Amino acid sequence: IVLGQSYLAVTTQKANLRDMPEKGSEVLDLLQANSQLFVYSSETTSGYYNVIDIESDQEGWVHSSLVKLVKEIPKSDVSPFSPE
Repeated sequence: IVLGQSYLAVTTQKANLRDMPEKGSEVLDLLQANSQLFVYSSETTSGYYNVIDIESDQEGWVHSSLVKLVKEIPKSDVSPFSPE
């Protein structure tokens, strides 16, 4: 994954969280409208954003037409994640 500008985002309606950025790929979860997402980059792959569903901590792909970017996450040289 090449990280560009990351965002907090929400789904604009119910959306499938998929395992690959393609319509026929496995559906990992059905996200409700206004589900909060972490979007790795504003760049899409085949029209899909690579995301983490914040509530379930599950990574996958959601079609960009179903996602509203809400807030830029400031770039940092430090990883936002730390080992526990």
